[in-house]
Amino acid sequence: EGFGVPPSEALGLGIPCLSSDLEILKKNYGNYLEYFQLDNVDDLTIQIKKLLSDDNYLQRRGHEGFNFLKDSHLWDNSVKKLEMLLLKDKKIK
Repeated sequence: EGFGVPPSEALGLGIPCLSSDLEILKKNYGNYLEYFQLDNVDDLTIQIKKLLSDDNYLQRRGHEGFNFLKDSHLWDNSVKKLEMLLLKDKKIK
């Protein structure tokens, strides 16, 4: 998802987010997401197990992600970009 809205939605609820390691997501979210190598099912499996095996880690990462999102303008910027794209081709009379 090009603008990374789903990770923002998860972090906004205090839920850690596992994402492919696309550069745009790494640039926007830094170390606040859990990443797996794109097209690597084994790495995805390892990262899922890591999150689900440690409740304290899971809660801590959710809390850190929530605070990051709360203090950043990422959500507002993403929504504005998406809105601009949706309205770009629409002719408003």
